[in-house]
Amino acid sequence: MGSIINVLVRTLLNAAGLWVAVQLLPGMSGPRELSDQSTLIVYLGSGLILAVITWLARPVKIISIPFYILTLGLFSLIINAVILLISNWFATHLGWGLVVDSFGWAIIGAFIVATVVGIGSALLSPVIKR
Repeated sequence: MGSIINVLVRTLLNAAGLWVAVQLLPGMSGPRELSDQSTLIVYLGSGLILAVITWLARPVKIISIPFYILTLGLFSLIINAVILLISNWFATHLGWGLVVDSFGWAIIGAFIVATVVGIGSALLSPVIKR
């Protein structure tokens, strides 16, 4: 039961992070010409894709620990940007209209998403178990 709640919370936090990134960055765009309900579904679906890909990328993050140490943690931005681009690819092929223009925008977008998820996780830490 707890893992289902964790997935739901992570999905909501990722969706919120994606929405904030789309609102702040000209290099990221969200769905257009959709109803509010459809837009919400697109962000939730994209948040779920992002959560699943992040979960699947954990072994890569563990293997790349030396790069994290050498770059003082900045390598995590590169990994998160690649994860964002992969989830963008899935969202684009599903026709959801979530677009990241370039790798540079993906780095900045990944930073924003990670910040929103980090703040949300800290606020919801009694609900989510790590």
